[in-house]
Amino acid sequence: MDQKLKYIRYSLIGVIFLLTINCVSAQYSGTNLRGQIQFLNQTNNRHLPLSNATVDLYYSPSPDQFILVKETITNANGFYFLYAIQPGNGKFYIQVNKAKNYQLTVITISYNSNKYNYNQFQDVPIINY
Repeated sequence: MDQKLKYIRYSLIGVIFLLTINCVSAQYSGTNLRGQIQFLNQTNNRHLPLSNATVDLYYSPSPDQFILVKETITNANGFYFLYAIQPGNGKFYIQVNKAKNYQLTVITISYNSNKYNYNQFQDVPIINY
């Protein structure tokens, strides 16, 4: 009987330990980015959403090093969404259609204030391509 109690106690300690680790790692999954790409329509001289554009996010820890972090495609309204980006000490760049680069700063968003944390985004300024 004493052996069974010891087994149950250590099992409970193990489960509590694993749940604690899981909760700590889930506290910050990264920053979600949201932005829009627009282009200048030469006919009416107005900026319009650029749909189906390739958007790549690069991290540059040093001036001569670029690491692809995420990639996506803009939707019909020119919006793109990049999820769970880890802020770093280097610079971030958005590259549109493998051609133009735009520097941005990724900030840490505190999710503890909102229980619906998956809806929080860092809004990136509109990129005119």
